[in-house]
Amino acid sequence: MTEELKEKLKAIADHYGYSVQAMKLAEEGAEYGAVLFKSAVFSWMKSEGHPDGYVMKNMEETTEKISEELADVLVVAAQLFYLLEKDKNRRAEIEALMLTKADRQLQRIQEEKEYVSRLN
Repeated sequence: MTEELKEKLKAIADHYGYSVQAMKLAEEGAEYGAVLFKSAVFSWMKSEGHPDGYVMKNMEETTEKISEELADVLVVAAQLFYLLEKDKNRRAEIEALMLTKADRQLQRIQEEKEYVSRLN
C-alpha cells in the first residue's frame, strides 16, 4: 500500500470513526458477497448450456464488479485496522482471534492433505 493511499484512508477513518466504518464494512462485505453469488450464477448458467455470448458478457461485467467490491472491502478493512491502533487492548484481542482463526484454517489444510494422502 502506498503512503499516499495510507494517508487518505487514515483521513477517511478519522473522519467517520470506528462504529461507522464497522457498519460500512458490513455493507461492503454484503455487496462483495452478492457479486460473487452473481458470478456463480453465470458460471452455472454456462455449465447448463445457456447462450455463451450472453453468459460471457455478463461474466466479464461481473468480474470487473468483483474487483471493485473487493477494493471497497479492503479499503474499509484497512481503515478499521488503522483505527484499532488507537485501542491497543481491542487490537490485541482482535489479533489474538485472527491468530486462532489462522491456526484453525492451517489445521483444516493439514487434515485435507492427510485425507488425500490416505486415498493414494
